[in-house]
Amino acid sequence: MVTPLVMRFGFVASGYLALLAVLSCSGSERVFSSAPGEGGAAGQSQDAAGGDDDAEGEGVAGEANGESGHAAGGTGSKLPPQLRCTEEQLLQVGPELFAGSTRGAGDDFQASCFSGEGDDLAIEWLAPKSDYFRFTTAGSSYDTALALFDDECDGAELACNAEASVPQVDVVRFVEKGQRVVVVVDGKAGASGDVVLGVQAVTCPSLDLTDKVLPIELSTQNQGDNSAACGGATKSDRALRFTPPANGLYRFSAQSETFGAIVSVEEGPSCGGAVLGCGYSREGDPGQVVRRLKKGEPVTVFVDGGSGTFELDIEDVSATATCPSESTRILLGGFIDPIPGSFAGAKHLLSASCASTAGFTPVASYRPLVERSYPLSVALTGDGSCQLSVASEQPTVVYLLAGDECAGRELKCGTSTANESHSLAFSSADNGDYVLVVEDLAGYGAAFEIMTSCIL
Repeated sequence: MVTPLVMRFGFVASGYLALLAVLSCSGSERVFSSAPGEGGAAGQSQDAAGGDDDAEGEGVAGEANGESGHAAGGTGSKLPPQLRCTEEQLLQVGPELFAGSTRGAGDDFQASCFSGEGDDLAIEWLAPKSDYFRFTTAGSSYDTALALFDDECDGAELACNAEASVPQVDVVRFVEKGQRVVVVVDGKAGASGDVVLGVQAVTCPSLDLTDKVLPIELSTQNQGDNSAACGGATKSDRALRFTPPANGLYRFSAQSETFGAIVSVEEGPSCGGAVLGCGYSREGDPGQVVRRLKKGEPVTVFVDGGSGTFELDIEDVSATATCPSESTRILLGGFIDPIPGSFAGAKHLLSASCASTAGFTPVASYRPLVERSYPLSVALTGDGSCQLSVASEQPTVVYLLAGDECAGRELKCGTSTANESHSLAFSSADNGDYVLVVEDLAGYGAAFEIMTSCIL
């Protein structure tokens, strides 16, 4: 049977998101509650490990809302008829759940991340529980693309991945118990071949912070070593998932009485995403990362640095903090005069991954690390290039964040000693918007100067 071409242009129905603030006599506590919303994320997921309450009493948050309005997949429920566009109907999970071939299967599907030039096949999968699941084509024989559609052959697209840098791809997605998902495996640039499809529940991070009261005390003991962003290699760490209930500028901070806490934040709901940023505690200050996040788009938070208990807090500081801190935009694309700056009166918000290797500490507890951040635009043509340098009488760290809203990944990071400068090089390949951050490593509130040198 030849299945007609199915064009899919749709939207993911948004759910609800709510924020509950609970005030106690001892201070301010927060409970972040969220359900499937914008961006397809969901916070109603239970602890992905699915185990019993641990020694800290974290427990399992519970499955999200029980049965969904999708196709029934629970025990004792009658299965829906298999969709005609799919090869097989599956209810199980496993690393190699399905094996087949797209050779000669026809080009029946299109998605947002691939054009549909190659042969494809579709599998109907019914979610056994409400959780995050990883769908992967690992083990397939060719360059694959992967897309998920909701409930029907022409349902709304839930996710899509056709990353060019790897031959096999995966997608992580929250689904509700009983939800029917059409999993489509296609080929990049018209490729076809043998398909292996795996579907497994996400087990890292091991705890979802939805409905948890913050600040929260947790432990890194017996949690393994999953991350080493800006330090922490070979040391126990704890992985956690956080789903923002609203657009905001969020501060993730952790401190421990037994070890120097390192905090890192990764994109996405599962371990292994791109690192947005990391920071470490020093001289009694907590390790912290601040990033602007979008409602409903989850991130993975690591607390690293040693074995023991720690306290984690997450706050939306949009009402009290501004990022970038400066309104002056630096434009690399022509001649600009040197820009004077000073750390006097500056605040500490952002953190640099490379500062941990500098070996500097604040001169006193009343002189904390502070920084200035500037919007930066690079607009070079042809073979044009620029060098941006920051000079100060005191040690500094200079780094970039992708985008100009303090939401992106840390891209370049370097330190300088007293009376030296640190430089960042740019070419037309770097054209775009950034945040330039200059951080004071000594705590004296010193002056600094930003200079540029361009060949146009």
